[in-house]
Amino acid sequence: MTSIKEIIDDVLGRGFTIECSSIVLRGRDDSAGMYFSSPGVISGNIAGPFTITVHDSLEKDPGKFIELTNEVSRGLMMCFDAIDYHGNKWTGGWLNPLIEGPSSGRCLLMGNFAQLTADLPLAGFDEFRNSNGQLLRW
Repeated sequence: MTSIKEIIDDVLGRGFTIECSSIVLRGRDDSAGMYFSSPGVISGNIAGPFTITVHDSLEKDPGKFIELTNEVSRGLMMCFDAIDYHGNKWTGGWLNPLIEGPSSGRCLLMGNFAQLTADLPLAGFDEFRNSNGQLLRW
């Protein structure tokens, strides 16, 4: 598992690439389920937005795929949940991806987004104490 310090050193103020074993793109409403899912890459640089690239492998009904591509072309916004190859969890949004490839089961998605968060377990030095010095448990 990666520490908070390692994430900060690797990501802030420099270009970076995060290879992910799983990236799931979903809408604002979790009841809609996942739109796309597969391994992919999260990247960024100092001067611009973050970028995501996903090689979708989620099988979809061809009719539903056409509906989804139409919604995307009308501006459907998505967010994503990802797990990198070190087991770190990432969440990002919002993006309106470009979809390349005619297949409902195999397509490439790319998009820019502005927000990225990491969900990391607290390490010993990250423990929080209240004003009486008691350790706070999460």
